[in-house]
Amino acid sequence: MSSAGVDVAWVLVCAALVFLMQAGFLALEAGLTRTKNSVNVAVKNLSDFAITVVCFWLIGYGVMFGPSWNGMLGLGGPPGDGGNVLVFFLFQAMFCGTATTILSGAVAERMRFTGFILAAAMIGLLIYPLFGHWAWGGVNLGQATGWLGKLGFVDFAGSTVVHGIGGWLALATVMLIGPRAGRFPADGPPRRFSGTNLPLAMLGVFVLWFGWLGFNGGSALGFSPAVPKILLNTLLAGAAGLAGAVVFQLLFSRHQDVSLSMNATLGGLVAVTAGCHAYQPWAAALVGALAAPVTAFAVYLMERHKIDDAVGAVPVHLAAGIWGTLAVALFGDTAQMATGLGRLEQLGVQALGIVAAGALAFGVGGGLLWLIARKVPMRVEPWAEEIGLNVAEHNVHSDLQALFDVMREQATSQNLSLRAPQEPFTEVGQIGMFYNSVIYQLERTSDAMTNANTRAESLLLNVLPGPIAERLKSGEKTIAESYPEATVLFADIVGFSQLASRMEPSDLVKSLDLLFSGFDVLAEKNQLEKIKTIGDAYMVVSGVPDTRTDHALAACKMALAMVAFCEEISRNQNLLIRLRVGIHSGPVIAGVIGRRRFIFDVWGDTVNQASRMESTGEPGRVQISEPVAKAVEGKLPVEYRGETAIKGMGVVRTYWVVDRRTPERNQGEAVSIAQAAAAEVGIRFPGAATSDVA
Repeated sequence: MSSAGVDVAWVLVCAALVFLMQAGFLALEAGLTRTKNSVNVAVKNLSDFAITVVCFWLIGYGVMFGPSWNGMLGLGGPPGDGGNVLVFFLFQAMFCGTATTILSGAVAERMRFTGFILAAAMIGLLIYPLFGHWAWGGVNLGQATGWLGKLGFVDFAGSTVVHGIGGWLALATVMLIGPRAGRFPADGPPRRFSGTNLPLAMLGVFVLWFGWLGFNGGSALGFSPAVPKILLNTLLAGAAGLAGAVVFQLLFSRHQDVSLSMNATLGGLVAVTAGCHAYQPWAAALVGALAAPVTAFAVYLMERHKIDDAVGAVPVHLAAGIWGTLAVALFGDTAQMATGLGRLEQLGVQALGIVAAGALAFGVGGGLLWLIARKVPMRVEPWAEEIGLNVAEHNVHSDLQALFDVMREQATSQNLSLRAPQEPFTEVGQIGMFYNSVIYQLERTSDAMTNANTRAESLLLNVLPGPIAERLKSGEKTIAESYPEATVLFADIVGFSQLASRMEPSDLVKSLDLLFSGFDVLAEKNQLEKIKTIGDAYMVVSGVPDTRTDHALAACKMALAMVAFCEEISRNQNLLIRLRVGIHSGPVIAGVIGRRRFIFDVWGDTVNQASRMESTGEPGRVQISEPVAKAVEGKLPVEYRGETAIKGMGVVRTYWVVDRRTPERNQGEAVSIAQAAAAEVGIRFPGAATSDVA
């Protein structure tokens, strides 16, 4: 094979190696990001390379390597049919793809796919070709035509042309779209999200390192005698970068950070790229080693300023690229560089090239992205970031995502009946099986607790009024209220002691249960609050705890129905039960007392007077005080009893409440009440028509 043929073959092999770097970037970024975004990362790596190659072929190549217009841009078209031209295009297209892929890692996990494609197209069409012309214009012809190249700017394989341009644009973009949710908490240090697969990321580093041999070696544009040293310097710089990270962390950290070790290796490779042809091996190793603290410091600065780079692309490609571009002037062999400049002059030109790259990529490129973002949103919605871009951007579901969806739905809806997908032949499926088992046991426990709480709630409401129970459950320690107007009703079974002595205990309790159950039905129907039973006495209050204006009327209606109910019980049970009822209205105090077997009770002189109304009354009748009589006047028939001597009250005017409705209606209402109460204790009465007595 001729020398020319060997050169062509070498450049083609190197182009293939650089192409392989795309796989390295994919593995690195997928390994350092979370599983829910892995598909999105992979698709971006595939898409940005394809978009870039097309854009570079259509326009970018002509802008970068066409006939120069004042050293600012090329005025050419797509590459022609010549063999050498096509080989050169293939190699340079790989470089353009690399510059674009740098952006992919930095913006991972929160940038819209459409916005990223637009940014990739902009790099391939304008940003990379334009700066490439400034620095490398005419390299295919053996003479510099770009303004930076004419000044003596040295960037052999692209520390700034490729990596710096990609890094500057990545910095502008991550500042534009902002950090990932939760990356910088307001009340704590920056949070680092764990990568889904660090061994995969390390494999990506190895693939990139391998591809870098073609990246730097192919930049000689032939298989020249300089190639072996270029390859050696590339190898040494990567190894020295890792070694520098190890030493740096031994001095300043208590542990070896895996991500810094990977980034320092890549940083060493980026740094040596600008002058790999002009370094002695010791200089290449030094430049690579010093890239480690440069990269670490850049990571620190970005976190301090709350700039989120998902994979460390900016510290690796921009910070290490700047260092490597400056290092050419410090350690490069001036004879190999052949610029005719002294080291200080060379350093100034190198710095000028870095500033120019920043102005173009960060300033112009970032500005264009800002304008695009006003029409095309660059960042995904918060919900999309939460569920992951695999699903939100590409509708790609996975077993793990399905498991997370079930967990999220359970947390939101509290529905423990939902089950995760379970597949015994995958790790996630096995996790789902065990998770479902735990949820099943938790569901059973939750149901048991719910049932227990329901029973406890029911018991509590049987003891206390609903509003009082809620206040007690909310944590109130002392519950006491005063009520300026309420009505108290006392009822007592006449001759109960004699009756009890003639009955079996079970029959006695059963009869009292039936009687008081009926009273409870009446209290609920008339919306009165049962206070307590004491032996054969029954006490209710109207207007407590819920105030009402008709409290006296409601108490009187209940009293009449209680008397009728007792008469019906007597007829059906062949048991004479005669009820005496007394009612009085006035102010009371109500509250909860006790810690064990607590009760809701009422106190005050009104309670005492109601008790006296009952004790001085007559069997089968309802005696009321004068305040009660005035309250129900015109609403219920009331008869004046006369002046009655009441213990502790003296002589007072008292009244009877009279039920003057037909016996049939009274009997029908009493029967319906008796049936409702008797059903609770298992006794059936003959049916009868109902009425509206109560």
